[in-house]
Amino acid sequence: KEVQKAMEEANKSYAYLWDLMKRGGEIIAEGCGAEAGWITSGAFNGLVLSAAACIAGRDPEKIRRLPDTEGMKNEIILQRANRILIYDRSMQVAGGKFVLVGDERWGCTPELMEAAITENTAAINHVIIGTDKPRIVTIEEVVKVAHKHDVPVILDCSGMTYPLDELTKFAEMGVDLACYGGKYVGGPNSTGFIVGR
Repeated sequence: KEVQKAMEEANKSYAYLWDLMKRGGEIIAEGCGAEAGWITSGAFNGLVLSAAACIAGRDPEKIRRLPDTEGMKNEIILQRANRILIYDRSMQVAGGKFVLVGDERWGCTPELMEAAITENTAAINHVIIGTDKPRIVTIEEVVKVAHKHDVPVILDCSGMTYPLDELTKFAEMGVDLACYGGKYVGGPNSTGFIVGR
């Protein structure tokens, strides 16, 4: 009865969806200590949008062409030893082309990652699942290498929401786009958000 009453009350008011999205993103960004935020339909979608933003930027013509990224900066660097094979495919949805560095078994080094950066590099993707795996370039090192070359970092940290400082530490660290799953903060299963620049 309480839910029905709340729904009936909400049905008396209307909001322009883009205004609601923008304001929701502002509230999330504030709570996460980030410059900006955006609500998505899940962390996967957050990764798609992040890759698209890094590839096309604010150029309307490039945005319209996605996922055709021919002639654009479209390379996304990933460590072979630090992948979630289902979710990193999200960047290919936006037209990203993978540049895999290091070895699946022996890991990667900052030097190998830095050597992979070219004029076609759109971003470096990193995934965090609890604690970092041994022999990979840590997120702190990824940020250092990427920013040395003015390359943005896309972080898949979908479940890293507790303790609550996990929601602020990546923005403080300098990660450009951190993607979270809404289900990990009590939201519906197919919700999420991006925070960063």
